[in-house]
Amino acid sequence: MIIEKVLNNNVVVTRSEAGVETVIMGRGLAFGKSAGDRVDAARIEKTFTITDAALDGKLHELLASLPMEHILLSERIIRNAKLRLGKPLSDSIYLTLPDHISSAIVRYQQDIVLENPLKWDVRRFYRPEFEIGLEANQMVLEDTGVQFTDDEAAFIALHFVNAQQNNGIKGTYNMTRIMQEICQIVSDFFHMEFDEDSLDFYRFITHLKFFAQRLISQTHYNDHMEGLLDAIAEQHPRSYACTQLIRSRMESRYHYQMSPDEMLYLTIHIARLSMHKQ
Repeated sequence: MIIEKVLNNNVVVTRSEAGVETVIMGRGLAFGKSAGDRVDAARIEKTFTITDAALDGKLHELLASLPMEHILLSERIIRNAKLRLGKPLSDSIYLTLPDHISSAIVRYQQDIVLENPLKWDVRRFYRPEFEIGLEANQMVLEDTGVQFTDDEAAFIALHFVNAQQNNGIKGTYNMTRIMQEICQIVSDFFHMEFDEDSLDFYRFITHLKFFAQRLISQTHYNDHMEGLLDAIAEQHPRSYACTQLIRSRMESRYHYQMSPDEMLYLTIHIARLSMHKQ
């Protein structure tokens, strides 16, 4: 492969056999080299190919600015997450996670540790991603000697949540806060604690994730099932009253009008959760 651009002594831009722009990393890979020289294949440690053209230039800038050890560590964390989640992740994770991991390592080395106000909600709502965050903490400790807290595991988890939904990290935070609000309304209304290991709670949280996405994008689920809502409201009046509280909150705080179908499915999930509190 021929070097098209040298980003630093360890990183170059080249092209694959298919003509796709590729970033190659390796210790001393580009030392004494320039555009037009051949890449020493024996020095290659990692190859990055980004299919999203909008991210390409940003990747170049990031890889040139971060320590190679932090980039390779982040790539291992991403690879582990892909295996654990079994889902495709947005290419943006190759930008956001290395940037976060590297800056967090520097922060901890300077004794700057941030609290994550959403930690407990991330643990509840995104359990697989939070476990990946804990595993990332262990990888960081093994590679750098820096001990991340559970708060940092939650920050890392949110990057993987975002990479699955591609809402942007701000959108992911907003989704989590919406879910947090709704859970608090239900918990307060029925004076109950959730069984977070139950299937009903898992179904409820899954529903809330999609609901929060619709709220943020101001779209609605509508299957024209108003008649069934009346029947469910009559069968589960307290669950329906709780749903009406949620509708009022979403309307006043987020200017979102819940459709009858959304109220129907939310009432059904709340009824399952609060079965012994009706």
